[in-house]
Amino acid sequence: MSLRKGNYSKYKPNALDKMNISIGIKALSKSSDYTHSQAAVSRNKKIIAIEGRGGTYLMLKKIKKNKKGSNAVLIKFPKKKQDTRIDLPTIGFDTINQCKRRGINGIVLKHKKNIFLDKKKSIAFANKNKIFILVK
Repeated sequence: MSLRKGNYSKYKPNALDKMNISIGIKALSKSSDYTHSQAAVSRNKKIIAIEGRGGTYLMLKKIKKNKKGSNAVLIKFPKKKQDTRIDLPTIGFDTINQCKRRGINGIVLKHKKNIFLDKKKSIAFANKNKIFILVK
């Protein structure tokens, strides 16, 4: 299922989250045309991770949880030259669970350019763990 623009959880991004989102989107837009990057994580106005060949799972696995609290955001958009007719960025329960463990308090997806698995279960988990899910 692909999500349209909107906020899908009870929680919404705060001012710092919005800055982190902007920084993450800019980082992905500046990436090379042939990069493997579909995702970036921004924390405290800095990019702390960009997806490589190993995918989102390995990128998130390398992130250390911030002891000062959850204030990181995962941005997952299609690559520049990606054929979105056959390949879209995908997230679901496993991604949201991994975000919780890494101190990521929000996920941002591109409008109609994503696959969202286990929607009901994922949103319920996000709400329980105060994670926002935003589609731009």
